Amino acid sequence: HGLQTTVPHEVAHYIADRVWGLASIRPHGVEWRSVMHQLGAEPSASARFDLSGLPVRRQRRFTYRCDCDTHELTACRHNRVSKGRARYHCRQCGAVLVPM
Repeated sequence: HGLQTTVPHEVAHYIADRVWGLASIRPHGVEWRSVMHQLGAEPSASARFDLSGLPVRRQRRFTYRCDCDTHELTACRHNRVSKGRARYHCRQCGAVLVPM
């Protein structure tokens, strides 16, 4: 069921973008729905897949502190801090978050 709905959905995006231009149409607007009808597909913008049984990916979190509390940052944000690409501030006290 997934491929029978996903492939026409994505092909319709491609065709609508090429015919009308990406900047001038809404992603699931009239043009896209028209292409879906021409492809003989139901113009649905949402997929319904059974995801039960698939493992859930949990991101590792890193503990940081400020002047008033502790905070958990995702691995992505932690890496940005470690590489000097970002600084995060506490919403309460405004202090820069530092690793513990």
